Amino acid sequence: MEIDGSSTGKRVGGALYVHQSAMDCLLLEQSRPIAAAAEHVPKGNWNVAKIDLADYRAVSLLNYEDFAEHAFPALRQSHRVDLGTGVVTVRRYQTNPPILHRKELLLAPDAPGRDVYLALTRELERRGLFVDMTRRGRQHAWEAALAEAGIEVRDHRVVASRTTRGSFDDC
Repeated sequence: MEIDGSSTGKRVGGALYVHQSAMDCLLLEQSRPIAAAAEHVPKGNWNVAKIDLADYRAVSLLNYEDFAEHAFPALRQSHRVDLGTGVVTVRRYQTNPPILHRKELLLAPDAPGRDVYLALTRELERRGLFVDMTRRGRQHAWEAALAEAGIEVRDHRVVASRTTRGSFDDC
């Protein structure tokens, strides 16, 4: 998927989300504002950048749980930087945080684990779990949708949930 000349990133509305490890894959007009915003945030406090593609002045630096460990990382904290004013707004998410879906899109095409993440996304798409995502974007709703489908995600694999499991483990 190509987004404004770059093949890396996930576009949601007028914003582009990209993992910190994929910064080298961005166009300069995308990576420069992110680098400028990072000057306003303590080092190590973000792993995903969200950039407003309309004017490149609003950048949010997001701190999600570890990508390799969590199939659907929860957002822990965000720093929204207005590059015009230098104002930084910090938000912390402790109960029912936003969940990151389709995380493979945020990574470089050759990123370690990307194929595993993509396979999980495709399996859940096949099962109809990625419908009405505006209602399933937070942890509680996402967990309820998985439970309703009778599945769990463990080690980036879909398995029958413990309450519905019969004689099979993998779905």
